[in-house]
Amino acid sequence: MVAAVIGACGGAATTVTGGGPVGGNDACSTGCGTALLTITDAPGDFLSYTIDVTSLQLKKANGVTMQTLPVTSRIDFAQLVDLDEVLSAGQIPAGSYVSATLNVDYSNASIVVDDGTGAGVTVSPVNASGAALGQVTLNVELDNRNHLVITPGRVARLAFDLNLAASNTVDLAGLKVTVSPFIVASVVPPETRETRVRGRLASVDVAGSSYTVDLRPFHERASSLGQVV
Repeated sequence: MVAAVIGACGGAATTVTGGGPVGGNDACSTGCGTALLTITDAPGDFLSYTIDVTSLQLKKANGVTMQTLPVTSRIDFAQLVDLDEVLSAGQIPAGSYVSATLNVDYSNASIVVDDGTGAGVTVSPVNASGAALGQVTLNVELDNRNHLVITPGRVARLAFDLNLAASNTVDLAGLKVTVSPFIVASVVPPETRETRVRGRLASVDVAGSSYTVDLRPFHERASSLGQVV
């Protein structure tokens, strides 16, 4: 497995290529484009905020949905304050996608709060009622002028931003954090952040000074979620 950080300005040139239909879905045999899906985080008081992203579905106006993340990916959002993480770069059927549903699981979360000592304090995630947190569903509606439009042979990008500061209320005395997730998405993500790509090294082009990565969850054996050159 490899992990690479790609500079948005002046760094290595990056090309997203169609790595095949996401999850092996046969619906992408013809008339498909590539959806580059990334996630980042606004600053918060956390040294670690590791949770499982279990699925990411995109929905068209007619109600048809497409799963773009068929396997769980474990992510530490505290590392993504100034960084985008590529979740998927696979091909999906062409069309206009109007919303997204992101499912995350806090059951095995590892959350460490910065208490000023440098070592941090581990806290347990709870909901507004104080109960232990498990699966959480996050829905994002795209405005009418900024749908995710997928067209054959092209790459369209959708960037998610999970705002940890706005989503969490920390109780250091009780060693818990009350979670009310706040997430936004944009089809015009900022170009100033670097992007992290994780997955398996697929090939190296010495003459072209490039290499190709099969996107995969870092700790899982799974089919490719697309390719980045």
